[in-house]
Amino acid sequence: MRETILIGTCFFLAVSLAGAQVDPTGEKLLAAIPPEYEMGFHQKADQGEIVEFVPKGESAEAWSEMITVQLLPAHNSNAELYATFESLVRQACTDGSTKVVATTEENGYPSQVFSLSCPTNPKTGMGEVTFIKTIEGKDKFYVVQKAWRTEKYKPGQIPLTSDDVKKWTDYLQSVHVCDNRIKERSCP
Repeated sequence: MRETILIGTCFFLAVSLAGAQVDPTGEKLLAAIPPEYEMGFHQKADQGEIVEFVPKGESAEAWSEMITVQLLPAHNSNAELYATFESLVRQACTDGSTKVVATTEENGYPSQVFSLSCPTNPKTGMGEVTFIKTIEGKDKFYVVQKAWRTEKYKPGQIPLTSDDVKKWTDYLQSVHVCDNRIKERSCP
C-alpha cells in the first residue's frame, strides 16, 4: 500500500490521461498536466488505473506536491468517495478534516470539489492538504487531486498562500469530462 494516506487510497485505481484519450467517440477527461510535472507513478488493473504526477526531480515516494488522476468504474459516486475520504482522514490524521467546497453539474455530469486537511500525518510526520474534484461520468468515475506535503500545522491554519489556493481552484474548475457521442457534451 502506498504510504500517502490522502493520495494513495490504493483500493481506488484509475486510468491514465493517455489511456482516457484513446477512444475518439467515448468520454474524455480533460485535465492538462502542467509542464513542470512528470509522471512519478502509474498502476493499471482491471478496476482502473492511477497516475501520479510530481514536480520534476521529485518521486512518488518523496514529493512536495502531487497531481493524481484516476478513472474508476462508473458505479462510484461523488457522495460515496467523499464519505470514504472523510473516514480515512479521520482515522489516519491527527485532527484531520474534510470540507465540501462545491457540488454542481458540469457539462451534464454531477461533480463535486472538496478539500482534505491533515495537520499531522503520523506516518510521515508532516502535514498534507489536498483538493479533489470528482465527476460522475457514464463510462467512468473521474477523480483529479492536487496535494501538498507541508510542515505540520495547527487545525484550521492550512499553510497555503492565497495565490496557491486560487491557482489550483481555477485548475480544478478547468477539469471536465466531454463526450463526442452526445452533441451537448462534445469535446473541443
